[in-house]
Amino acid sequence: MKDSIIVNARDIPLCETARSFADVKDSILAFSQPAIAVFINKEQVSGYTEERQSEVATRACIQPFNSQQLKILSEGQRAWRWFTLWCLDNLNLMPDDAFIIKGVRYRIQERLDWSDYGYTRYNVIEDYTDNASR
Repeated sequence: MKDSIIVNARDIPLCETARSFADVKDSILAFSQPAIAVFINKEQVSGYTEERQSEVATRACIQPFNSQQLKILSEGQRAWRWFTLWCLDNLNLMPDDAFIIKGVRYRIQERLDWSDYGYTRYNVIEDYTDNASR
């Protein structure tokens, strides 16, 4: 039974388990939509802050926080519009980065790196600077 298809977990050393992560990139592709993320980079030019935008094509799904997630937040933050962004791992956003999807500007609050599984999850808020003009 040396060529058995079924491998018993007891025969896999602990140091090798990290290579067996499930790649869920296909699942992300199934429930996500094509999206253009517009990165907003700020630069200081002659004493003024200028925003430069660059586009990156990806696939993403954005969903609002549920009530349980909102209860965990500190009281003052609950009024903000929180979302979870699931996307392929080709975006490299960091906390406080701003980006635009479908005309709405968001700001990264938390980055959860699941690149071993083929995606990255971000906790984001609608950017208050954009909401001031509405």
